Amino acid sequence: MILGIKEEWAKLLNFENHSLKRIEIQIRTISEHIWAETSHVLFYKREENIPNVISRDFHRLSALLEIIDENLQNIKNRVERHFQEVKENDYDKILMMDLNSETFRRVMLKNSNGVYDYEDQRNKELSSRIEKDYNILNVGYLDTLIADKIDLNNLKSNDFVKKVLDILDEEKKNIDDSQST
Repeated sequence: MILGIKEEWAKLLNFENHSLKRIEIQIRTISEHIWAETSHVLFYKREENIPNVISRDFHRLSALLEIIDENLQNIKNRVERHFQEVKENDYDKILMMDLNSETFRRVMLKNSNGVYDYEDQRNKELSSRIEKDYNILNVGYLDTLIADKIDLNNLKSNDFVKKVLDILDEEKKNIDDSQST
């Protein structure tokens, strides 16, 4: 990006001598930065001395870094679309998905009748804890365990979470007991 001083600023006393000055800002991905730094160190003022085979390898590497950038951007876009779909899909479709922080949020909001505070930082911690500690990987399974099993009268978000964890602890105990017999 090439930036300059706004015309209205250039009229001010402090900026009048700087109106024609420009600055360049380069925004690079990590891969582009690696390429720029490495090529500068290896080639700066020496390009005529670099053997073609090394130069060719270096340009091939540049192409690979470009592919990496493109693929990472595609993955990022897919993740964003997935989370948008989770927000917009009917609840029945959510039930068939894997558990992640966004699908977890939907289950908790639905089963708490909106009491659950998903903006709380603990949402992500709680969703990963449920996956790790209780081995719950599917939204439908979590929903089956907690749906209509908690009295929501006068319940606050923290109390709802505690009741969900109590249900999951009981389920885990039942599974452990059945596996030990």
